[in-house]
Amino acid sequence: MAAAAQSGGLGIYGDFFFADYNRFGQGFAETAGGPVAGLVGDALKLSIGNLRQAAADEKTDAGAETVKFVKNYFVPNLWYTRAALDHLLFYQVQEAINPGYLGRMTRRVEKENNQTFWWNPEDSLPEGPPDLGKALGQ
Repeated sequence: MAAAAQSGGLGIYGDFFFADYNRFGQGFAETAGGPVAGLVGDALKLSIGNLRQAAADEKTDAGAETVKFVKNYFVPNLWYTRAALDHLLFYQVQEAINPGYLGRMTRRVEKENNQTFWWNPEDSLPEGPPDLGKALGQ
């Protein structure tokens, strides 16, 4: 059953079989409610969640979360422009608002996915073309 849930064989239900949240951090109600519920949930987390953290004297990442919110809901997510916008704008803004963000993101991706970046988040342009032989396992 765990293999079916993790492999995607159970679809969206597999995300909630062993956890309260899906891999994007949304609960079942937000996922079932679709984009509008997700927008409302994320807006509440951004506003009320950060107010609660501030009231509890905890560290907030309001700036970084605001950039992520704007990027997710107000910038067109086109596959052919996403990487360019990330590298030319959003990664730089995130790093300015939250110093060390790109290093933490890089380490997390390497740890969780056992992968490295072809186009490092710190670089505006890639150093060269991707190694297709490596991508194809040769």
